[in-house]
Amino acid sequence: MPKQSKDRISYFYDAEVGSVYYGPNHPMKPHRLCMTHHLVMGYELHKKLEIYRPRKAHPVELAQFHSEDYVDFLARVTPEHVNENLQQLQRYNLGEDCPIFEGLFNFCQVYTGGSIDGATRLNHNLSDIAINWAGGLHHAKKREASGFCYINDLVLAILELLKYHPRVLYLDIDVHHGDGVEEAFYLTDRVMTVSFHKYGDYFFPGTGDVKDVGEKKGKYCSVNVPLRDGIDDLTFQRIFQPVMRKVMETYQPGAIVLQCGADSLGNDRLGCFSLSLDGHAECVKFMKGFKVPMLVTGGGGYTKNNVARCWAYETAVLLDTKLDNNLPENDYYEYYAPQYTLKTRPHQVIENMNVRSYIEQIKKEVIENLKAIEHAPGVQMHEVPPDNYIPELNDDEEDENPDERLGQYAMDRNIKRDEEFYDMYWQEKKKTTTTTTTTTEVEEREREREFRTQAAVEREETKGFRSRAEVCKRMSASVKTMSAKKCLGGVSLPQRCAVARTAKVGRATGLKVRAAGAGGFVPDMPRRNIMNLLLVAAAGLPGATMLGAYAFFFVPKGGGGGGAGLTAKDALGNDVTEQGWLASHQVGDHSLTQGLKGDPTYLVVNDEGKIENFGINAVCTHLGCVVPWNVPEKKFKCPCHGSQYNAQGRVIRGPAPLSLALAHADISEDNKVVFTPWTETDFRTGLDPWWK
Repeated sequence: MPKQSKDRISYFYDAEVGSVYYGPNHPMKPHRLCMTHHLVMGYELHKKLEIYRPRKAHPVELAQFHSEDYVDFLARVTPEHVNENLQQLQRYNLGEDCPIFEGLFNFCQVYTGGSIDGATRLNHNLSDIAINWAGGLHHAKKREASGFCYINDLVLAILELLKYHPRVLYLDIDVHHGDGVEEAFYLTDRVMTVSFHKYGDYFFPGTGDVKDVGEKKGKYCSVNVPLRDGIDDLTFQRIFQPVMRKVMETYQPGAIVLQCGADSLGNDRLGCFSLSLDGHAECVKFMKGFKVPMLVTGGGGYTKNNVARCWAYETAVLLDTKLDNNLPENDYYEYYAPQYTLKTRPHQVIENMNVRSYIEQIKKEVIENLKAIEHAPGVQMHEVPPDNYIPELNDDEEDENPDERLGQYAMDRNIKRDEEFYDMYWQEKKKTTTTTTTTTEVEEREREREFRTQAAVEREETKGFRSRAEVCKRMSASVKTMSAKKCLGGVSLPQRCAVARTAKVGRATGLKVRAAGAGGFVPDMPRRNIMNLLLVAAAGLPGATMLGAYAFFFVPKGGGGGGAGLTAKDALGNDVTEQGWLASHQVGDHSLTQGLKGDPTYLVVNDEGKIENFGINAVCTHLGCVVPWNVPEKKFKCPCHGSQYNAQGRVIRGPAPLSLALAHADISEDNKVVFTPWTETDFRTGLDPWWK
């Protein structure tokens, strides 16, 4: 018997995921996970692993990356109610590729829980490698499903790793580009995303050009290696190993997340590569050799018997164990007919379109980009955030119905074993903290828990609201406040603020929602925040009602303007002059100034090289964040919920209900840019403005 690996390897598996069914004729078959697990057991690899059943990730954890309304919808929607939610299904990109099926949210919780738990074990040095073949759903976006993926467990696992590691490397060898993970960390240097994938010929998802290298602080931290059809083992390793060696040398990550999508194998139903089992596993072996803590996940793979072969074989590679080519007897043995072997020959060979000159060109360009990173990015010292928070609701025994039969998951949850990670870790933590915790800390923790519990209860109660009056009444009695969002790894994480809650509620008591009667009123940010909360609470109301409430609150009375004229200010607080602005800004430029009521406002340089006669208010009309101008795509893209606006500020993709607001941009006699109030009509078209 080969010598067992010295690495401590944890393995997460829950049989529930194998019973998930996407629907007839759908290529995604979670049943492949059961087949993989039975091969692992048949080869007796489980004797060398620490096997855990992942806990279900709580919605609060999922909302660390995904929007709360999206998570809430996934938790509520069922196949029986699909026809009642067609508008929301379209908003969240749910349908043919990402269908609604029985047990959808439970499936998301289980596979995401495995990835988060694996990251937590790596953080606390309890494992050197963590395996979650159920994870790796890399296409899911912040506010929408995509490519068979609903919750992006990879992003959530990386956020967990960033609590302890200054830099994390994400590596994706799926045939499809890892667009969801790249998009989440495109603007930060704390995560480097590397993806080897098929690109071109309208292949899904259509992203991942070699020139997509990241922006701002994240420039050169997005590495894309676009490949063509039919790439074989030799060609793949010719570019994979030099690129990854340079990545590790330059970036020096503290942890690695490796997505092992098996659709890059030959003979995959949706893939177009020709990698063998050995060629795919060689990538895993190569990365293991760097001896960096590593989370290994599954991903794509649509010929399920080959997927099971691949992931069982790569489990053995991580364990430094050789496997017999004859498959062991198991419950799914007949699925591997007629060969019944671990390694198989491809039934069809796709011509390798990756000629040597193309591979060398891509490799050269990628390595040149990596050389532009002068050194491994650093991070400031700061307090380590707490581990993933799990609300403790309905703990009391009296809340449980003694006559109700517990499900398998609930029964398993009550089993306490000495070797389980959760019990060992939290018991040890309690021992070390009990003697040092002060009374003040205990009180603060209790207040925080009380507030979070109350917030959860209020969210449940507001789901049943059917009128704006009820929402207003509720919010005037108890205002939920949000703390300033902290940015971790380029992603804003929501945090509830329990401090000074009583004082804020006191100030807000009796607040009327209707806008002040004075003409030209524009609500300040505290009132905008309250309105945002009202909109969240009223998410179940018809769209027209929400738009009416929004316009009623925000639209200035009388002239519809934003106060008197105001000279535009630059970033240093200096007055903006036409001559000075055009000297430093080119045609098509959209740059921020300070506009009416202090709001950030874009000045636009038109095709004639002049400042447009309008300024575009950068405050999002949906949630109140500042919307950045995306230079390559020539559109505004909201970071909080994905809404997009064209160069004139008009909404072209929801869920934002309104276009960005406008202000006149006039040139005064002394050559200064002056913003003046909005008019009763859209002065560009002569049509009614958006609030009409």
